[in-house]
Amino acid sequence: MLKILLASDKPRILALLENILSTINKTTIVGKTQTIDETQKCFVETEPDIIILDIQFPDGSGMDLAKKLVMLDLGINIVFIATHPRFTMEAFELYSYDYILMPIDESRVKRTIMQIIKKRKLQPHFTPIDRNIKLGIRTDNEIVLINSEDILFIERTDKKVYIHTVDDTVKIKETLYNLESKLQGHFFRSHKACLVNINKIEKIKFWSNNAYQIKFKKSDKEAFLSRRRYSELLGQLNVLG
Repeated sequence: MLKILLASDKPRILALLENILSTINKTTIVGKTQTIDETQKCFVETEPDIIILDIQFPDGSGMDLAKKLVMLDLGINIVFIATHPRFTMEAFELYSYDYILMPIDESRVKRTIMQIIKKRKLQPHFTPIDRNIKLGIRTDNEIVLINSEDILFIERTDKKVYIHTVDDTVKIKETLYNLESKLQGHFFRSHKACLVNINKIEKIKFWSNNAYQIKFKKSDKEAFLSRRRYSELLGQLNVLG
């Protein structure tokens, strides 16, 4: 069951969204909020999978709030609603799932939520496979081979994907989803924009209410782990106590 938080200062919009979502199976509304402060508090208390968030509130910016929420939970799916397209580019830089203009199109909302449900179903389940493969990374004038066992983590940042090893960081033209399918093995999706090599993890540190920092062996580099992925990773690491 996907938990959805609705946030808008307009009661009619909240009522409309609630009515639309009531027709979608496997979803539940965990809160309806009308201010920035109320939304942030409800977000921490309910830990939603999806937030449908208005861009503007009388007490602040929905965009600024979204930046804070992403830091609280790196796995959150954000769907913005707005009266104009002014913030479209900034919204997608935050990896928002959709940007829906008012008046709200019921079919658009349903399609977006169903796509999120489908994407979560398709997310590969982590199954350790003890193997090493070589990745051929094409640069301007050569192809560089990287052993998967040398990779610390792979992350998507600013619409680009980077492979991090102890000694290097390489930008590649490939999606995280395709890499996850190719690598499998000991790579775990720590949040929606990062794959980590669990054999390279040295420690996991508490960072905020909804996120942790992953420290790697023989490296100062760090990756983030969302709270919703924390328990599964601990299970794979056979943590004692």
